[in-house]
Amino acid sequence: MSILSFNDAKKIIDYEEHLIVDVREESELIETGIIKNAIHIPLSSIENFFINLQTSNTNINSDTYILIYCAVGIRSEIATERLKLKGFSNVFNIGGFDNWINGGGIVKNYNNSFIK
Repeated sequence: MSILSFNDAKKIIDYEEHLIVDVREESELIETGIIKNAIHIPLSSIENFFINLQTSNTNINSDTYILIYCAVGIRSEIATERLKLKGFSNVFNIGGFDNWINGGGIVKNYNNSFIK
């Protein structure tokens, strides 16, 4: 399993067009929170979501970095591989939610209030 380091993910977030995707189940987000500015797309919906993006008029293009995480990095690895097979090249697994917290990343409650 290949996981992008916190520092490398932070550089992408700070300097590149990006999308952060949480592939956990909603109950997990309610319990632990979500990374600031991340969107929630459960693993079961990831392929359909991005296929629909390709056919719609959005700011997501081939240069957009897609950073995916879950609880420990396994589901995010599956999602990363699925999107690469669909032709997305700038897709990276940033591991588990705890990796982000331990790196000092900002998270918020699922209802949008900040935790840290």
